Amino acid sequence: MSKFQIVSILLMIFWLPLFTQPPDTLWTKTYGDTAEDYGESVQQTTDGGYILTGHTSSFGAGSLDVYLIKTDSLGETLWTRTFGGIDEDRGYSVLQAREGGYIIVGGTKSFGTGDFDLYLIKTDQLGETLWTRTYGGTGFDMGYSISNTLDGCYIITGRKSGANGGVWLLKISGNGDTLWSRTFGGNCGYAVKQTADSGYIIAGSNGKIWLVKTDANGDTLWTKSYIYSPGSAIYCTGLDVSQTYDLGYIVSGYSIDWTGDYRVMDLLKTDSLGRKEWHNWYGEWTFGYSVLQTPDSGYVVGGEDYGAVYILKTYPNGSTKWEKHVNFPYFSRGRDIQQTSDNGFIVVGDRRYMHTFTHDVVLIKLSAEPGIEDGMELKEGGWRISNPVYGGFLRLSGITGSIGVELLDILGRRVLSQTVSPQRPYLNLRDLRSGIYFLKVSGQKPELIKVILIR
Repeated sequence: MSKFQIVSILLMIFWLPLFTQPPDTLWTKTYGDTAEDYGESVQQTTDGGYILTGHTSSFGAGSLDVYLIKTDSLGETLWTRTFGGIDEDRGYSVLQAREGGYIIVGGTKSFGTGDFDLYLIKTDQLGETLWTRTYGGTGFDMGYSISNTLDGCYIITGRKSGANGGVWLLKISGNGDTLWSRTFGGNCGYAVKQTADSGYIIAGSNGKIWLVKTDANGDTLWTKSYIYSPGSAIYCTGLDVSQTYDLGYIVSGYSIDWTGDYRVMDLLKTDSLGRKEWHNWYGEWTFGYSVLQTPDSGYVVGGEDYGAVYILKTYPNGSTKWEKHVNFPYFSRGRDIQQTSDNGFIVVGDRRYMHTFTHDVVLIKLSAEPGIEDGMELKEGGWRISNPVYGGFLRLSGITGSIGVELLDILGRRVLSQTVSPQRPYLNLRDLRSGIYFLKVSGQKPELIKVILIR
């Protein structure tokens, strides 16, 4: 063997991506009864527990009702609620509202004017209905994703039927009033997020993976379509999107290959203008339902692989870091994944039983990745603040009593005010854009003002 061959082999070995151990499964929970129960969306709440939504035919008034489940930090049920009428009603996305309580988006066949109307439900902190709204026309209209906006409103995407329908973007006030509505053609919008420039990014499908970028008023800035490679797929769709630390976008979804025999998970990275940086396929019968960027600049995807809940973790370049399957007898899938305040992950989905062919909601808690700690910490006066903050939650540890916390932007404007305690030591920063902030803490000596970076 020549020296050149030896060096080439060594270089190949050196550049092979390193596979690492996946996180441990800490616990799994199931919810439902003897009929059809599906989990679609999960969010960690400020008390450390979780809020889940989906749909159920085990409970409620109709053939299928919106299902809302509140749990503690260990997944134990605190309460459940159903919403809907005598027909079919679905829940697809849930948020904890800034002013307290929860807001759910989905679709209803029980109310409204069409075959299905977009269905919006606002509840108090115990899940009791405060108000409901329906939006749409006489056809099939559905809401699949809801996000908070920086001005205290909500942004929704889904599908609107009709001649000028397709991907639908709807901005709603805190009281459920329509502020504006836009449609863009194509088939459907499955995920929407507000971006650092106060506009919005939508992931959906027009036969290919489709991204729609708008300004703050919902007017189109650009649209882009993607396919893994020419001739490789006959249909593709984008199911989730997040803005990345470099202000680009990460998109998950799936493709049907050209033979029609396989559904393959897509993961796509673009720059801020939607120009493709890389686009990967994973597996042979896989779906990528949910994606987010992690503090190490990699990505984690929640989905399904041959009927098992599938969690894929990648390096920043999209190469696989680890993968994990959580198996339930017969069939299961992971519909939504979120990172939790302990740097672990929470996954919601559903499982199917072999003999009855019914489904239950499943909730899966994973530990932090091996070797991933709680992050850098600023130490001051015997207590600590996790920093930098990658969205989600900021944790203050070592505090001994209730303290007041304010967050100021670089112009000195207060953007957040909250009381934290040893029992509730977290600030919810999900609604804040990336940037530099000043954290002011009072009520405990010494008083502290620190610069915090939110990425």
